[in-house]
Amino acid sequence: MEVTLTEFIEECMSEWKYNEYSFNEDRSVLHICMRGYGDSIEYWQFGCWQECDFVTQGFYPIQESEEVDDKDDGVTPMRSHDYKGVYLQWWLQLPPNRRRGDTYTLEELRGMIKSSDGWGDDVPGGCGYVYYNCDENYTG
Repeated sequence: MEVTLTEFIEECMSEWKYNEYSFNEDRSVLHICMRGYGDSIEYWQFGCWQECDFVTQGFYPIQESEEVDDKDDGVTPMRSHDYKGVYLQWWLQLPPNRRRGDTYTLEELRGMIKSSDGWGDDVPGGCGYVYYNCDENYTG
């Protein structure tokens, strides 16, 4: 699938009213900020909960959604929780000499990402944790 830069931006902005984009002064860098979802996956290791993975959903087309995999090995206590809101932002270095109407594949556009950053809310969604493979009150 090939899209123009305008179609790409419109698709990024379509899901949430909180999404935004901007260009730098010479329009060589595109900044995109999007809201989606995230899940923290944590293991009980070395006497405390340690995040081993963070997966995100809702950032298409700039990023495919990831599947939450509980990685339950039946031995290591594990928990996960979702966040009510996760915000990711990207800076894309746009090709020089581009023209209106030029089309790009999603892989080409994702390849233009030069920097990214993100943050999530501090209060897990659903007012708490979902626990896997351990007692809800597990303390180690």
